[in-house]
Order: sequence, then C-alpha cells, then structure tokens
Amino acid sequence: GIGRSPRLQVHNLGCLAGGVRNFLISYCEEEADIHAVAALCRELGAADVRLIPKIETRRALDNLSAVVAAAGTCCVARGDL
Repeated sequence: GIGRSPRLQVHNLGCLAGGVRNFLISYCEEEADIHAVAALCRELGAADVRLIPKIETRRALDNLSAVVAAAGTCCVARGDL
C-alpha cells in the first residue's frame, strides 16, 4: 500500500494543500494507508479532505471491510476484481 512506496507525488501534495475536497488514494490496500494519508492531510492543513481509497489489488479487496470502515467509502477501479 501507500505506506510501502512513494505513491504521493509532489503534484498530489500540491492538490492536498490547494484545497481539493475529495482525494482518491491510489493502490490503497489497508486501513493503515488511509491513516497515513489522513495524517499527511492534517500536516498540510487539509484535514477536511474526503479520502476515497481506490480498490485496485486483490489485497485491497481482501481488506475491504477495514478500508471502508476507515474511510467511509471506496472506489473500485478494476473490472477484474
């Protein structure tokens, strides 16, 4: 998931700091990924951003209940899952 590799790029950080309302988390695989991005949002003064995890891997699907519980929503971005 996001905690294991640098998926948030400079552009993403600029968007978070720039006042976006919704932010999709690519390759979010577990609850910890959401908490990591939420902490970053707080650091950037963007605690109000709605985080939407993108379910793109089998591992994410296996952890779907925890991911949705942490975020309150999700986006399934793969037709093969």
